[in-house]
Amino acid sequence: MAIWDFIARVVSYPVYFRTETAFAVLLAIVIVGLVYFFFKFNRDVFRTTDIIWVADAAAILFIIIFSLLVKNFVASAILVVAFLAAVAAEVVYLTRRGTSTIALRKDAEIAVMPMLLGGVVEENWRLGYGLADVVSRCLSAYDVAVMDPVRAATGYVRRGVVSEAEVVEWGEALEVDYLIIGRARRVGRNVQVRYKIAGLFERRDWRRPRVLVAGDRPYEVARAILDDVVGLCDLHVKNEAALAYYAEPTSSPLAWRNYCDGRRYHISGTPENLEKGREAYRRAMAEDEDFTLAAVAAVELLLQLARRHVRDEDKFLSFLEEAYRLALRAVRQHPELYETQNVMGEVFVFLSGGRDEDLFRRAQTRFLEAVRLNPNSARSWYNLALISKYSVPEEDVGYADFLGKAISADPSYITARLALGRHLDEKNDHEGARQQYRLALTYNPRNTSALNELGYFYLKRGDAERATEILERSKEVDEANPTTRYYLGIAYFRKGEVAPAEEELWAALAFRPQVPKYYHALARVLEGAKKYVEAIAVWEEALKRVRDEADAQKVRGHIKRLAEEVKEKT
Repeated sequence: MAIWDFIARVVSYPVYFRTETAFAVLLAIVIVGLVYFFFKFNRDVFRTTDIIWVADAAAILFIIIFSLLVKNFVASAILVVAFLAAVAAEVVYLTRRGTSTIALRKDAEIAVMPMLLGGVVEENWRLGYGLADVVSRCLSAYDVAVMDPVRAATGYVRRGVVSEAEVVEWGEALEVDYLIIGRARRVGRNVQVRYKIAGLFERRDWRRPRVLVAGDRPYEVARAILDDVVGLCDLHVKNEAALAYYAEPTSSPLAWRNYCDGRRYHISGTPENLEKGREAYRRAMAEDEDFTLAAVAAVELLLQLARRHVRDEDKFLSFLEEAYRLALRAVRQHPELYETQNVMGEVFVFLSGGRDEDLFRRAQTRFLEAVRLNPNSARSWYNLALISKYSVPEEDVGYADFLGKAISADPSYITARLALGRHLDEKNDHEGARQQYRLALTYNPRNTSALNELGYFYLKRGDAERATEILERSKEVDEANPTTRYYLGIAYFRKGEVAPAEEELWAALAFRPQVPKYYHALARVLEGAKKYVEAIAVWEEALKRVRDEADAQKVRGHIKRLAEEVKEKT
């Protein structure tokens, strides 16, 4: 009894009514504050209702003891009201944050963002991108549209996305409906992930329980996240075979790390980094020759190198041979993956040289299978568009529709936007074309292809001043781009600035001496500067590269006319 008397004196001291009530008010504030900060700072850890019921039971017990000790109805009532307010706050919090399911909107698209808030750093990238890659590809085997993980990661590498606000901004640019945002880190020997699902349309978040896995097992972490998202969104498998592969694409940790490194270099896109990416993929396949995703990535990179950066014909053919061998192996290993079907089709297109109808049909079959396996594959839709244009160029059967599907699946797909812009320009929808070029630049303001297309667009409209400004920006990005230098030379010439025009066209020829139209443009600029002897020499070089006899006759006519001009002057 002595102890209870002491507690009663301490808790109820002093015994006057007003002081006890004031004390109760203070306790009420403390209780509500503690509940708030408890969930504010631990919402990613303490998620289960069990903890809430324990906290509530403790608060009820405290109120009962306080009421018995102070014997003050008003003070006790204040504490009861405060407790009920705290419970109401908990209910609201759980309703908003702990929803048992998310009713996805029809045709909703999810993007799993690399779980590396804080920047692209070696180890962070391997863990953060690697988790996003596995979860994204696994989700693509369910009945939901999922953004390609490589496209989702582009903003992190090229735009320097770091903060959560920038991640959301990039997600909005991708025009997806839901983002899975998080941060993965190593805690000792364990892997910990805190993440949430952000509904961009609903403007609300669903914070999820923390994932903590002992040891270095990224696939186990990815499966925990996947199971949570699948259950939360009530998804159903549509491709069991693909899901089984995506869940653990390689048993070699070293192969997986090399694959993730290769993706980072690949996304960067510079010639130097593409070579580094190629080596990383080679190391990944050397560790595990059955690593199909690495083979697919290597084929994509080889084709990109061959198309954009290889000038030597023998080297170009060796790249195609290697790409064909890898693609064939990949599609034989896992024909149930849309990636293998798509990349095999791309190799067929390259091998066709733009002329072989049989290879076109084989490519088209592969692309159709790819979109059947994954209707959200922007790259496959774009490839279908190209095939439709190549096979029936005079009709463009399905071309614009397929491009529209590609852009709908991935609004940041610059290549598809540029193709649609050119198509609209040909159909005299000039404003629509300009809009596509400008939208492309919002995703990557330093994309030389987009800058060149927009610059050429203004050249055709007769606005050489604006064309020059845009093409100079392209030149700052890549001064070795022959298309940029060619268009820039024409722009300067139309502005009446002959010297810089001549300089740019000489540069274009230095980077790509086999293109006849570069010689034609330079010869005309030299004629304009009355450098007839030099112009004749350029026309003669052009004549060596002309295959059509009618074009050759025109070039000979230019040479003859200029020779007469030189003769008259002498």
